[in-house]
Parts: sequence; C-alpha cells; structure tokens
Amino acid sequence: FSLHISKEWQTDLIERVVPFWLNHSLDKKNGGYYTALDEDGSIYDTDKYLWLQGREVFTFSKLVNTFCEGGMPLKTINQWAQAAKIGAE
Repeated sequence: FSLHISKEWQTDLIERVVPFWLNHSLDKKNGGYYTALDEDGSIYDTDKYLWLQGREVFTFSKLVNTFCEGGMPLKTINQWAQAAKIGAE
C-alpha cells in the first residue's frame, strides 16, 4: 500500500500537519494524545477521546510503514514510531 496523493498534499502532510500533532498533542507524562488544540497548538481541554487516540496511533504507525523505505530520515521515522508507542501503551 502506498499513499497516492499529490506531491503538494504529501509535502503539507509531512512538513506541517504531522509536525503540528507531533509537537503539540503528545501527552508524554500520562500517555496518549491531547485532542483539543488551538491553532497555535495550545491545549484548551485535557479530556481525551478514544476515537482520536486510535486515530493517532494508526496515523503515526502508517507513516512509519509507508515512509520507512522511501528516503525519509531515520530520525523522523523514529519520532513517528515513538509517537505511536505513546498512544499504544
């Protein structure tokens, strides 16, 4: 399976969308992900919803599996894998 999306969308996903969630949604203290984020990434509600927990685990795992052999830097792949693990444990 591969992502059949335009180069523009892929660039936006990798350079803007994923880093936003990676930088702002991870709850490194308690595990899982914060779901209620403002546009600047600030958390406005600490309630966590199961549907987004599963979605983020899936998304970060899918990114690892899709891009691990596509020339993506190993550091980035490892960040995504760690992010998936935070939600899965």
